[in-house]
Amino acid sequence: MILIFMNNKENDTLKYIKKNLINIKIAFVTEILPLISNLNLIENIMLPIQYHGLKYDIVQLNDDLKKYNLNDKKFCRKDMLNEIEIFFTKFLMCKYFGAEIIFFINQFHYFVNCSEVFYKFFNEQSSENFVIIEKEVYKSILTRNLVNYTEWDFDEWLKKN
Repeated sequence: MILIFMNNKENDTLKYIKKNLINIKIAFVTEILPLISNLNLIENIMLPIQYHGLKYDIVQLNDDLKKYNLNDKKFCRKDMLNEIEIFFTKFLMCKYFGAEIIFFINQFHYFVNCSEVFYKFFNEQSSENFVIIEKEVYKSILTRNLVNYTEWDFDEWLKKN
């Protein structure tokens, strides 16, 4: 897990990442890339899988839905989901898309009132393919209870990786 702190606008950050990471399958969990509101939760997760003709493990998907307390929300549309449920839906979209790197851009505000969920989720992730790009204002809060992370300057990380 990589933590990068910057105060750039999300749109500028997305463009910069896309421009500099060529030939790598990347995915984003960010507010400016919303769920499709007329699709339900499971349809939003399945859309990139079906569009790209990817194979997936239905048993694992069902386990993940249970793990993130989404099983009872499978057929709910976006307006029936809370912010944390939307976050986990976007994460599962990226996971089942098979992204080599998943970028979480300015997502901590979803967890401000339930930061233990944030710490639990990210502390369970040991993969180096998780990059969290957050605003500087959250730096002390984010790093307080996180383990197994590396903090990088964004430009240096792009050059090295």
